[in-house]
Amino acid sequence: MPKKIYLLLFCFLLLITNRSFSQVVTVTLPQAPDGQFFINDLNNIILINTKSSPLSGYLLITISDGNQVTIFTLQTPVTQIQPGFNNLASSKILLSGTMTYAGTSYALQLKTTGQLLPGQYVFCCTFYSTSGQILGVNCQEREVKTLFPPRLTYPSDGMQIPDLYPALSWTAPGILTNPNVTYHLRLVQIQSGQSPELAYSINNPLIDGNYINANVLQYPVNAQPLVYGQTYVWQVSATEQGYNLGVTQLWTFTPTEKKDTIKSPVPDSISYPIVTKQVKGDFYLAKGILRFAYTNKTNEHVLSYKIYDAKSRDTIKYNAIVHLQYGLNRIRIPLGESNLFKDGEFYLLDLEDTNRVHYYLSFIYKSQEITN
Repeated sequence: MPKKIYLLLFCFLLLITNRSFSQVVTVTLPQAPDGQFFINDLNNIILINTKSSPLSGYLLITISDGNQVTIFTLQTPVTQIQPGFNNLASSKILLSGTMTYAGTSYALQLKTTGQLLPGQYVFCCTFYSTSGQILGVNCQEREVKTLFPPRLTYPSDGMQIPDLYPALSWTAPGILTNPNVTYHLRLVQIQSGQSPELAYSINNPLIDGNYINANVLQYPVNAQPLVYGQTYVWQVSATEQGYNLGVTQLWTFTPTEKKDTIKSPVPDSISYPIVTKQVKGDFYLAKGILRFAYTNKTNEHVLSYKIYDAKSRDTIKYNAIVHLQYGLNRIRIPLGESNLFKDGEFYLLDLEDTNRVHYYLSFIYKSQEITN
């Protein structure tokens, strides 16, 4: 039988079995994240007493599966609801209620985990007077979907990374259409002889904070610095308005210094011209070191760039690796170490992001290096 017909039949039965039924209590069922249900949601049921005087009665909650079999009931003790808004969470009345589970797999899942298996369900909440008269009722059909927990994406598990300020990234929980998610990220250093699990549970964290609707965290400059050669373990959990949306696996990574790596950013007192999408006529003077600012909007990890001789248009075979962080990067490229550039010659820096957008900087090379 289609669920809508089932609900209509339910309402019809209410009318013929309780002719004196008058909706004097408005029952509001809680709204969990998209496609989810948690047993603790029942604490958030709201009753609105439309009368000007208190009403005494009890609440009966039922959950039926796709075959219209009741898998769960909860009956509260008799209580008094005041005129107007009544939040059951504050009274904790449901904690003292009588819960009954059926013998089905759906009921067992709910009893052991507090969550429902994916499927179609009908939730009914009815407020009865002490004499058994229905004072308010609300039935809703809902679909519970499989929830995919968040997943870590970078650095990948066991990865050796070249920088000490990585952009940590992860995915949002699956199936959420309009997520408003709070992520909790915890990162600790693994000491000698420790397993990742032990280190994560007992060591003091370097990062231990909440981040709202963010899937990337640039390693904070005010956090304890990472150290080359040390291994770290991290994990992210997700919640929405107090609902648990899952937790990632524990992953590890190790910052490893490479001699051919140009570290970025390296702040100093020298100005950093910003690369632009158009080639400009003016030339920046690079004295031994080419400095420039680039905003990494596409979360690249390595800069894709070429340097051309502005006169001949030949490509200079300069291949030093430049690692990036998400967001603003102040980059220093020590051109003088290569012996590929000539004093007073004009060159063009050409950057390309993952969206194939190009950024340029024209410069004149001078061998004298600025050291301040």
